[in-house]
Amino acid sequence: MIKQILKEEGLQEERFNILNRMLMKKYRLPVDDLKILKGLPPEDQFELVELILDYDSFSDIEKWIRQRKSGNIS
Repeated sequence: MIKQILKEEGLQEERFNILNRMLMKKYRLPVDDLKILKGLPPEDQFELVELILDYDSFSDIEKWIRQRKSGNIS
């Protein structure tokens, strides 16, 4: 059980790091701007990967993240 929890935490951290790199590279963001990703559920992290490829501006990404965190899923 503990191994499974640690494995899942490791996977979440890896996804978070990949999202950080993608956002920094595409939108040329400083690390401080990426704190918004904290607390984003894993299923939303997967969807965000696709949105990064689709959205041209980081403001669209920020809006989507805020909606997800507030429970306003669209």
